[in-house]
Amino acid sequence: MSDVTDYKAHWESQYRQAYSEGRRHWRPELATPKAFIDFLNTKWAPPIGAKVIEAGCGDGLNCIYLARTGYRVTGVDVSETAISRARETAGERGAEVDFLCRDLVRPQRLKNAPFDLWVDIKTLHTLWKDDDRKSYLGNVVSNLAPGGIYFLIGGLAMVEVKAYFPDVFATLKPALQAEADFLDRNLPKEKRCGIRCETLDGYCQELREAGLVLLDTKREASVEGGWGVIVVAQKLKG
Repeated sequence: MSDVTDYKAHWESQYRQAYSEGRRHWRPELATPKAFIDFLNTKWAPPIGAKVIEAGCGDGLNCIYLARTGYRVTGVDVSETAISRARETAGERGAEVDFLCRDLVRPQRLKNAPFDLWVDIKTLHTLWKDDDRKSYLGNVVSNLAPGGIYFLIGGLAMVEVKAYFPDVFATLKPALQAEADFLDRNLPKEKRCGIRCETLDGYCQELREAGLVLLDTKREASVEGGWGVIVVAQKLKG
């Protein structure tokens, strides 16, 4: 397995393996979570026709969903293999999406910016290094329009699954339960698996430090759907 802090190599490996096994898409069942669909019906969602970016878009299924809903969509991923499949699929489905292969850890002004909505469905939690996470969130802020919204779904730290969702925690394998009192960021390198889940307060602190204002936060967990945090934040106007 590639070093999980070499993000391009790690995700290239993941997508190439999935496609070599005959899968058309990496994890299609997770492409457009119910929590995100619910968000699109809230007062914080931008109007149809707004400019939306999905960071870590993978092979593009959520971007295609957004484009067919009526948004102007840009999809960004570090994996060239995933972006190639995304472009192919969008063409097959008649969806207009601007797909870009970019490393969002590197500070940059993105094509089509500024955006009204930045969608992050378990992308921040794939970044391990503190500096990389700060740089990524810096890109969020610099590429959002004033008043723009950042929507985040991130993996929930096991310590909070144990504390807030004991019924779900009880179903987990003993090996996972045994590490419940350790935050991912404190695990030795040999135990890292490509994602760094945080507590809800941990995510919120990162977003505040980046200059975002929190609008809504919650934890969720189920045996079927896994566990995570949902955060809606905003870039201040002016």
